[in-house]
Amino acid sequence: GINAEYGGSLRLILSTLINRKNVYMYIPEVDGQALVQDRIISELDVTIKFFERKTFEIFKEKARRNSKVDYTWLISVPYRQYKMPPLERMEIETLAYQIKPEHVGQCIKQFKTLITSTTKVADIPSFMKQTLVKLLGDYEIEQYKAEISRGSILKRMRSEQKVYPSRDALELKDSGVISNCSTENFNILA
Repeated sequence: GINAEYGGSLRLILSTLINRKNVYMYIPEVDGQALVQDRIISELDVTIKFFERKTFEIFKEKARRNSKVDYTWLISVPYRQYKMPPLERMEIETLAYQIKPEHVGQCIKQFKTLITSTTKVADIPSFMKQTLVKLLGDYEIEQYKAEISRGSILKRMRSEQKVYPSRDALELKDSGVISNCSTENFNILA
């Protein structure tokens, strides 16, 4: 029947696709930061769903224990899913986009250490946000330490210092720029 009708043509199509030597596949380039963002957000979503199910199971168990002979606990009641506010989600996505790819594992590990068995579902996004902000703060500290070790901070500070043209010291005293100085100091400056 059907196998005989389509089996031969299917084998022919597959064999021609497999035996082609010049097969070009389009593989789109993906931004590394977008992958980091997707990984962090998917970890957040999975954790939220896990705690939703856990909370619902606890609720069902309590309802079953409280009912004596009533069998209404057998009826499956759909649980309300947590909806993260769009602005909060966008803020977390923006922070996640700034995380370096080599620090994704560290980010997820720190996020999971903040979560306990009594964590409420609504608190989970704030834990992720807290983790991301801490990591980004650590980046700034590392960057600052690296700049200090290279000496670029000192160079930048020197270049930011303002240089004023030289004036006669007496003019500076008269204008009030230099005060509480004796005239002996003016001779040194002049």
